[in-house]
Amino acid sequence: MSKFIPFLCSTVQQEIGNTIIELKKAMPNHLLMEFGYANGYVAVPSSSPLFELGYGYISHAIDIARPLTYSGHLPVIGDAEYINEGDSIDDPEEWWCFGFHTINLSDGHCDRDWCIRTTLSLKEQLEKLEEKMKQEEK
Repeated sequence: MSKFIPFLCSTVQQEIGNTIIELKKAMPNHLLMEFGYANGYVAVPSSSPLFELGYGYISHAIDIARPLTYSGHLPVIGDAEYINEGDSIDDPEEWWCFGFHTINLSDGHCDRDWCIRTTLSLKEQLEKLEEKMKQEEK
């Protein structure tokens, strides 16, 4: 089984034209209290059959409290909070991430513990999906 790396990221970037806006930094402080603690991501290595799949392709197999809203190379690495001590990502091009966001105004209940539990659940389900895909290849 491939090593998957779960992490949280509190900054959300949105590319608009040639400008990258960090959404949480652009929000007034009173609105930030309504958002969740962080977005949750799981990075899968390039050796995984999940590498470069869109989240829409796998969403039927994932059952977490938030829908998947991201698949792609690392969204933001600067403020990544790795859940497992010792985890790190050296070469972002060698990893593909799946994740969910907590940037809706109703996500204030998504505290750090909730985000960690949900991200670890996503990791576990991605590992099971990878194993199933590898079995089907045989």
